[in-house]
Amino acid sequence: MITKRKLVSIILTLLLASGLVLYNRIQSLIQNETNFDTPTITTISQQLKEWSYDDFPDYYTVIGDAQIDESKFGDINGLKNETNNGLVVNYTGKDELGRTLPVYAITSFKAVQKSSAEERPDFKQNDTPSGWTTNDEVSIETSTGTYKGWFWNRSHLLADRLGGKATSDNAITGTRMQNVGNRSNSGGMYYIEERTVDYLRTHRSAYVYYAATPVYEKTELIPRYVIVDVRSEDDLLNERVVTYNYQNGYTVDYQNGGFTKN
Repeated sequence: MITKRKLVSIILTLLLASGLVLYNRIQSLIQNETNFDTPTITTISQQLKEWSYDDFPDYYTVIGDAQIDESKFGDINGLKNETNNGLVVNYTGKDELGRTLPVYAITSFKAVQKSSAEERPDFKQNDTPSGWTTNDEVSIETSTGTYKGWFWNRSHLLADRLGGKATSDNAITGTRMQNVGNRSNSGGMYYIEERTVDYLRTHRSAYVYYAATPVYEKTELIPRYVIVDVRSEDDLLNERVVTYNYQNGYTVDYQNGGFTKN
């Protein structure tokens, strides 16, 4: 016969067990919603200063030496394969929200030569990165004059002139300034792309590790930053660069892809 005290003990045990199961389920749901294999701002917040036009008028900053994990780049011997055209690249795809993940490449002068000899490839019309919605022509004051043109670019992670392809797994929804920095195209992603191209033109037998990592805030579809790590085999080129996905005079809706004039 079960005593009243034992019955109470059994009921409390069952309640505790069911509560633990519920707690674990809730934690699992939270983790599944937010823990994508995608770089987030919290992982690098100590390295970044929030963008302002006064501090970063050309939409980039160099924050130190490149951080390169060579295991993510593929086999360096692939550069010797004639069909690779001087490029070994790892497009890591997209996460559960459709957001573009990092691109890792080993590139060379041969890849630069091939790109410059060909017509620049265009993105297919419907091949757009996460957060891409409507696009409008705008007027933006930059450090080198007034830019007039499209607000958004399909901004390459690995530049086409370094061998990057024109597909959404190699692009983010980037502001024009994140892409090129100013009216003279000397900032943003263009800064480190040009540094890399210049190095390869003067070191034609060398190769460069090039990693571009979009950084998102929680579940936002548009990254607020892209971190680019570039290191040449001789370390003469060795930089970690942050490019800022902002636009002077406008507020970006990183969650849904819109923008408003301030």
